[in-house]
Amino acid sequence: RNLVYSILADRRGNIWFGFGDVGGGVSRFDGASFTNYTEKEGLSNNRVRSILEDKNGNLWIGLFQKGVFLSPNHTNKFKYWGSKSFKNNLIGSSCVMSLYYDNADVLWVGTDHDGIYAIDVFNNSQHYILHF
Repeated sequence: RNLVYSILADRRGNIWFGFGDVGGGVSRFDGASFTNYTEKEGLSNNRVRSILEDKNGNLWIGLFQKGVFLSPNHTNKFKYWGSKSFKNNLIGSSCVMSLYYDNADVLWVGTDHDGIYAIDVFNNSQHYILHF
């Protein structure tokens, strides 16, 4: 756990760390101890590039070569949001490098060599908006 790509302080006071090295995953520090989340907990890859929290408290995790995962309101259960190599394709590139969530409930996904994707996540729907 030497390569940290992302750090997030959530609204509950936890600090999340996204590790980019193999075996890293995501770790949550609650002020007293660390809890680690890896492939064992449902991530498809342990190489995290980006972490963000949206206005509803959902945690979004961008993974190297494995798309985007959602942990609805920090339930510690992960939901896959796809890349073109999987059935639920919303993101053309599986190599997610950055994430941004705007005030219009659009998740912006920056990829490695496949541009930017905008996904409408309003009311928990999965609707692709644009790619450029």
